[in-house]
This record gives sequence, structure tokens and C-alpha cells, in this order.
Amino acid sequence: MRPLWGLLSLGVLAGLWWLETTGPVLTGWPGWLIHAFVYLLLGLTLARATGSRTAGWVLAAWVGALNEVMRAFLPGHEAGITGWWFALGGSWLGSRGVRRPRRLPQDEPWPPEPA
Repeated sequence: MRPLWGLLSLGVLAGLWWLETTGPVLTGWPGWLIHAFVYLLLGLTLARATGSRTAGWVLAAWVGALNEVMRAFLPGHEAGITGWWFALGGSWLGSRGVRRPRRLPQDEPWPPEPA
């Protein structure tokens, strides 16, 4: 795990919590698009923190599911499958923004031997 990216992930989670609890209540397309953008950032930071695209996406998907449950208890917020689909899509795009490490050919030793 990379600590800097882990801290950034916690910062995005804190921003998401603020947006959902005390921020402006946005419904419909504006709310869904902002939802997708925040989850794009979360997917990116979690994928960087874990070093795995899939792990970052799965963690962000679970956060999105729990967030939709939390939204069901907040007055004025709409909770539903549509918000979760936008969270899934945004986190998938964010996690795909992480570059895969270059693979070495099998015949090259690692670490390279000094000449």
C-alpha cells in the first residue's frame, strides 16, 4: 500500500461524506454527474493506494453501496440504484486511469545484475 495515496483516498472519502451530509442537495443529472466525478477520484486514489485496478474499483464500489444506504436515511437525498450505477461507472473510469506496471520479459533477471 502506498501511504500518500491512502491519505488522498481518505481525503476524497471525507469530501464525499461532507458532500452527502452537509453539502448542497443535488438531485437528478447534476447530482449523478457530481457523484460520478467524486467516485472517479475515489477509484483513482484507491487504485493507486492498493496498486491494483481491480481492488481500487471493488473498494470504491463497496463505498458506493454503503453510501446509497446512508443516503436513504438523509432527508432530501434520493437513494437508489441510479446513483450507485453512476458511482460504479465513475470509479471504474478512475481505476482504469492507473497505468499498469511494465512487465519484464521472462528471460531478463530482476534485479539486473551489475556488469
